[in-house]
Amino acid sequence: MDKIEPYLKQIDNTLDRVAPQLQQLQAKTGVRRSFIAVGLAVLFVLIIAFAPGGLLLANLVAFGYPAFASLNTLASWESGSVTGAINRASRSGADAGRWVLTYWLVFSFITINENALSFIPFYPILKLVFFLWLALPATMGAEVVYAAAIRPLVQKFGNSKGAVDAHVEKATQAAHNAVDEGINKLSQKIKKED
Repeated sequence: MDKIEPYLKQIDNTLDRVAPQLQQLQAKTGVRRSFIAVGLAVLFVLIIAFAPGGLLLANLVAFGYPAFASLNTLASWESGSVTGAINRASRSGADAGRWVLTYWLVFSFITINENALSFIPFYPILKLVFFLWLALPATMGAEVVYAAAIRPLVQKFGNSKGAVDAHVEKATQAAHNAVDEGINKLSQKIKKED
């Protein structure tokens, strides 16, 4: 127990900042707040692993804090001050904005490819852990994934914003042409039947 005591104290200190209500629960139950938090975390992981709807809970976690941080970032930009989750996450306004954009870019990239990953055993738990790693300020996981995987993929299509825009414009034009061609064929068919 002596070997884990420093870790438990660190958990207690962190909990004092983010969940001061656990101090009251500790006083009422006599159970150390770090044990309560770890127990709740284990229970949550078991629910995600074995209960129906586990993937939904993992998705809520993957969406919840980043959405909250995004709203705070937008509000701080609108008011001209850096407050709320940004200060708690130790990010300046520009850094918070970059983190929010990077997180949502990585979130979207992974969500689009999720069907290829969902066959993995215990996928909801892995997803939960991965998205926590992406979102937590201490890990900056979204920045790592962006730099290691997404940025090189984007650079493959061109080294500048203009090149990426050109690819998007080309795809958009091809879609418009296909729709126009389909409408023309349909209208010609309707005219022949009349």
